[in-house]
Amino acid sequence: MAKHDHAALLRRQRADRTHELVVEALGGVDRWGVHDAGLGSKRPRSRPVDRPVDDDAMQPRGERPAAVETVEVPNSGEKRLLGDVLGRRGVVDDEIGGALGLPPVTAEQLRERVLGAATGVANESAVVARSGRHLTTVRRTRPERSMPEIRRERGVRSMDLCRATHRRPGMRRKELVLAALATPLALGSLPRGARGANLGGTPVALVTADEEAHVAAVSLLTGEVFARIRTESGPRSIESRLAAQAVVAHTDRGLVTVIDGVALDVSHVIDGFEQPRYTATRGPIDTFAGSDAIAYVTDSGSETVVTLDLARGRIVRRTPVPGPARHVGISPDGSMLWTVLGTKAERIAVLDVRDARRPRLVRTFAAPFLSHDIVFSPWGSVWVTSGAERRIAVYRPGRGKPRLYDADAAPQHVAFTGVRAFVASGDDGLVRVHRRDGTLVRRTRVPLGSYNVTFGWQRLVTPSLGGGTVALLDANGRVKHVRRIARATHDACYVLG
Repeated sequence: MAKHDHAALLRRQRADRTHELVVEALGGVDRWGVHDAGLGSKRPRSRPVDRPVDDDAMQPRGERPAAVETVEVPNSGEKRLLGDVLGRRGVVDDEIGGALGLPPVTAEQLRERVLGAATGVANESAVVARSGRHLTTVRRTRPERSMPEIRRERGVRSMDLCRATHRRPGMRRKELVLAALATPLALGSLPRGARGANLGGTPVALVTADEEAHVAAVSLLTGEVFARIRTESGPRSIESRLAAQAVVAHTDRGLVTVIDGVALDVSHVIDGFEQPRYTATRGPIDTFAGSDAIAYVTDSGSETVVTLDLARGRIVRRTPVPGPARHVGISPDGSMLWTVLGTKAERIAVLDVRDARRPRLVRTFAAPFLSHDIVFSPWGSVWVTSGAERRIAVYRPGRGKPRLYDADAAPQHVAFTGVRAFVASGDDGLVRVHRRDGTLVRRTRVPLGSYNVTFGWQRLVTPSLGGGTVALLDANGRVKHVRRIARATHDACYVLG
C-alpha cells in the first residue's frame, strides 16, 4: 500500500501556529502593526522567538536572579513539536514573542520610555539578564491542548505557553523591548562624559566642605572619602547634571565652579555673580532632544536667575525676579522653574523655561506660610517647605490649593526616590520618610545640622553643616553610615566618577 508523506502539511501547520503564538504574545498585533483578524495563515518565515535583553547600564543596581518555575518533563512527541515551534531554544517565560517586532510608535513615546534609564529613576519595565533564561515550561492545569490542530487524537493535558489570561499583568513586554532597542540612541545623545560614566562609571557623592575650599568624593558603600577636589574658597551648594557634571556655588566669592564628574576635576570657574545660591539643571528630556547643557543659578544679590552654558563655561542670560532668589526647582519635563524669593519667603516666582536659553517670568504667588525650599517630585507634584513653621505644602497638578502636612523644625529640605519623599530637619536632626501620597512611614535620627538632602543609587546623603559629617541612609530611610569628613559640610550631589 502506498504511504502518504504528511511532513509538508505538518510543517505548514506548525508555521501557522507559530504566527498565532507571536500575534497572541504581542497583544493581537503582528510585527507590522496589523491586528490579526483571522484572515487565514501567513507564509512561514524564519525569525527568532526570543532573545535576552541586557540590564540597563544607566541604572546601576544588582541583578536579581529570575524566578525559576518547575519544569515538567514532556514526552518525546511534545518535546519535538515544541522544539520545532520554538526554534529549539529556551524561552524566558514572560518574554515570549517580545523580540519579534513592534507596532509603530512615535518619537515622543520612544523618548518617554527610554528616559527613566538616563535619570537614575527606577525603570518601570522589568529587564531580563542574559543569564536569566528559562527552559520551556509545560503545564498540566488547562483542559485545552497547546496545539489542538496538530494533536486532536491525543488526550487533553498541557496549557498554551502564550495564553494572555495567564501572563503576568505587571510585565510591559513591548516597552521592555523598545527601551532595549532605544538605549544606544539615548546614550549616543548624551555628552561625552555622561556616555563614559554610564558605560562604566562608579556612582559617588560629592560633598562641599565650606571651610576647607574643596569638594569631597565619598564612597556610597562605606561613606569614606577617596578623593578631594580643590576649589575656590567657600563652596556651598552643589547640584549635578545627568551625573556627569556638578555645579558649585561660592556665595561669598561670587563664583560658580563646574566639576567634571567623570574626571573628578574642575572644568570651569565662572565669574560675574553677586551671591550665587542654588542650581537647577535641565534633565534628560532636553538632552535627548539635543539641547545644550543648561543650568539655572539663583543670584540673591542681583535678584536674578542666571542661565549658564555648562559646556562653554559662560553666562547666557540674566532673568530679573522680584526678590532675592534662593532655592530653585525645575519640572521633570524641563518646561517650568519655581524659585523661592528668600530664606523665609512671602512669594514664589514661576518662570517659563521651555526656551532653555531665554527664561521668562510668568507670575508670583504666595505659599500658605513663609517658604524656604522647593522640589519637584518625579510624579509631578511640587513640595514646598517652610522657613518658620513645622509644616510643608504639596501642590498637585490640576488642583489649586496645596495639601498641608506636619513636619519637624524649620527649615526643611526635600529629596525623592521614585515612590517616597524624604523631608530633613537640620535643627531637629531628623529625616521623615513619606509615601508619595504624603503618608508618614518613619522618622530617622541623623546628626544635628543635617539640613540639605539628596537621593540617588539607593542612598540618601545628608551632610551636617555644624558637625562636618555625612550620613548615608538606604532607600527605606535607615542609617547605614555616619562619617566625619570635614570641619563643616553644606550640600551634596551624585556623579558617576
